[in-house]
Amino acid sequence: MKMALLAKSVLLILTASLAQAADGWKAHKIADNLHDHQRIVARDINRDGLVDVATIATDPNQASLVQVYLHPGKAVAKRPWLANLVGEMTAPRDLVIADLDGDNQLDIVTSHQSDTEQLMFHRAVPAKWGDSRSIHWVSEVIVREQPELAGARLAVGRMDTLRGEDIICAGTGAKASLGWLQRRGIASGAYYLEGYQAIAQIEPDSPIFAQDLNRDGLTDLLFVQTGLVSPGIHGLINPGPESASRPEAWRHTRIGGESDSINTLAFGDIDHDKLPDLAAATASGFVRLMVQDRQQPLHWKISVIPPAYDAKQGTSVAIGDFSGNGYSDVIQGGWHRHGEATLVCYRQKVQGENPIWVLQPIAVLPQGTFETVLPYDLDRDGDLDLLTLQLVDGVGKLVWYENPS
Repeated sequence: MKMALLAKSVLLILTASLAQAADGWKAHKIADNLHDHQRIVARDINRDGLVDVATIATDPNQASLVQVYLHPGKAVAKRPWLANLVGEMTAPRDLVIADLDGDNQLDIVTSHQSDTEQLMFHRAVPAKWGDSRSIHWVSEVIVREQPELAGARLAVGRMDTLRGEDIICAGTGAKASLGWLQRRGIASGAYYLEGYQAIAQIEPDSPIFAQDLNRDGLTDLLFVQTGLVSPGIHGLINPGPESASRPEAWRHTRIGGESDSINTLAFGDIDHDKLPDLAAATASGFVRLMVQDRQQPLHWKISVIPPAYDAKQGTSVAIGDFSGNGYSDVIQGGWHRHGEATLVCYRQKVQGENPIWVLQPIAVLPQGTFETVLPYDLDRDGDLDLLTLQLVDGVGKLVWYENPS
């Protein structure tokens, strides 16, 4: 099967010295402390046009923290960023940045491994008038006594016509489900949380994603299963606000066929047709590409990129135009046999049925993994950089890599 997939794309690998080629990408620490970071998400929280980072971390005293690193500005972005403490939390599991209350301001929602208080809402409040980098946080519990949402995985989407954004949740345990926190509007234009609306049963700990797959303006949901039952990527197509609360109205689709090797996904427009495509980091080290057929939306053309430097497993993946030539490139974090990790860019030089992918090394870790990679222009110079969560000697570090393009 792998050989058949390989035949569908032409791969040109230009191998130079990893150390020499990677010199072009400069690493910059965001957090210069002893905290162990487990989760990262990024958005422009304070609306200053710069990307901020929110994390779940453990401090040297083993206290669990939720923190925000506000972008300090272009001139000093390459220095460590100051940490803004959202709060010390009990067993935080996941977090998202979202406008849950519809006030056009971004806040944070966290899930917790708790029997009594499963989800919390953290509202950003200006601490000093006119200073966008001065924020304090007001926290409240928004989901109680729903053990099926303890430690839920979270995503952000739009499920209704209310202002703001919805929180998508994947529960845990033997009866894990995928759904969202349903909101109801009231006369004043505000809303209240009516409760958790489940729409599908899924495997415990399935990775979840929210994307508009068919470009109809509605948030579709994806999840990855790796067990014995229906392994692979599953999509649920949003039927619209009037029917979204009915599970049977969501059309189920499989993406890329049956596979038990998918670790995580990234989304982007690989073939420049304005339809979202997917790249998957796999347990075999290959990057699996799923490109939508522009003639048949929600049908997928499958190809693979072989592992760089014989990586045994893919741990992270991203899609973006890192060359500035209008073509989407693919980033992969790979783990190797003796514990070392590589971060590489497959640059797309030719588009069409048989794209050419040119390998460019970015970074190597003697012992560790690249857990998360996110493409953002962090130094505001017009090209995409890489925000990473990397595990080094068992400790999660926040590092960004400056694109030399």
